[in-house]
Amino acid sequence: MPTQADTVIVGAGIVGCNIAYRLTELGREDVVVGQGPMPTTGGSSSHAPGIMFQTADSKILTKFANYSRKLYSTLEGQDGEQAYNEVGGIEVAWSEERMDFLQRRVEWGKA
Repeated sequence: MPTQADTVIVGAGIVGCNIAYRLTELGREDVVVGQGPMPTTGGSSSHAPGIMFQTADSKILTKFANYSRKLYSTLEGQDGEQAYNEVGGIEVAWSEERMDFLQRRVEWGKA
């Protein structure tokens, strides 16, 4: 890690990486993204690396996830292959509280 940078982004999850991408696209050259120790970073990377949930309890976060999904789907790796592949996922309810949460998530998605 450099000892100095013009822009430091704390967190290398979906939000941090998206911000870093956009800043460099706008011409920022000295952007550093810091990542905490896995698996206890505290952000989404600690529980969902590579997974991008499309719904959240905030419409802003839901829109941000959708925006990020669309952006990442257009990017290629250094090898020319698509960098982000949507493969889907499954969530399991192990309690009544978790089932309530998943049902709210379905309703957020419909909204």
